[in-house]
Amino acid sequence: MTTHETTGISVYGSGRVAVEPDKADLQLAASRTAAAPSDAFQEARQAVQDVRSALVSAGIGEDHIQVSRLRLNAVYDYSNNRQRLTGHEASADITVAIKDVNATDRIISAAIDAGANAVQALVFDTTRRAELEEAARRSAVADALAKAAVLADAAGVSVGAVVHIEEGAHNGPGPMAGKMLMADSAGPAFVSGSIDIETTVRLLVSINAS
Repeated sequence: MTTHETTGISVYGSGRVAVEPDKADLQLAASRTAAAPSDAFQEARQAVQDVRSALVSAGIGEDHIQVSRLRLNAVYDYSNNRQRLTGHEASADITVAIKDVNATDRIISAAIDAGANAVQALVFDTTRRAELEEAARRSAVADALAKAAVLADAAGVSVGAVVHIEEGAHNGPGPMAGKMLMADSAGPAFVSGSIDIETTVRLLVSINAS
């Protein structure tokens, strides 16, 4: 810490803005197992095509579907303390950009019915993130200034100019910003709760003696 940063009142502030998500990124996996590697790849490719077709039918644009990370792994049976090759598993990741979060459960159901094996990640977010991150920063600075004013008043001095501002950690979109309901419950399979956009700042404020 430099000399000028040790002279004054150092305070931390936090800002948070809650918002309902209006988009989501869904990552699915499709895998198939067969004795021969070529057969496993062929079946996995067909599964991916079936899932893609189902997603398009569910209203997802072709440009919002990406297939990546094609993998092939040997499958072994380790029973009786022996390693025995039983086949090969081919798998691929399918990433889907969902623009209507209210359709999330329907889109996932369509993909699973078409042959996807798993939901690997579901991340809710907002198209207003840049705007709301700015609002969270302003709130964090206001919070820090309010704390500085209280500390200065308690010490019998007044707050001067801000001489240093440092932004701390701020959060990005995270997996499952919502909750999964039980399969036999009423309503959609996924309910997207509000997401929080948060940030912190550290201010160094000069002191004016009273």
